[in-house]
Amino acid sequence: MKLQYLSDASGKCPLIRLFDFNTDEAALLLCSLEALASKTTDSLLINELPFITTLENVALTAMIDERPRNPDSEFSIVEGPQSTPLIWRANLQEWRRICDSIRPFVIECRPDRYAWLTDDLGTQVLISPSGTW
Repeated sequence: MKLQYLSDASGKCPLIRLFDFNTDEAALLLCSLEALASKTTDSLLINELPFITTLENVALTAMIDERPRNPDSEFSIVEGPQSTPLIWRANLQEWRRICDSIRPFVIECRPDRYAWLTDDLGTQVLISPSGTW
């Protein structure tokens, strides 16, 4: 599974892509993110997962953030300190929804299938076997 940050995807907003993966890797990602959804862990270094290949040395930390957010102005993806440039924050309910969006890829990785894992106006997170949407 490849992880890539595109600062000017489709001319609209930045994009983080999780792509070029099979059902086994989708299952590993799901299992990793379920640890957040079940509050087994508070944060996860996605770029350091053994099945992830990063492009352009992108670093992405996923974390639980239960603080209320306005999705129009307080986005899921924020820039962190230099050691962790991108932080993907979501509350437990959002992590459960993200996990539900990944589940179909565990069953079948069709090249025409994709899912948006964020639903605000900021940087988007895309999961797509082919990398397209």
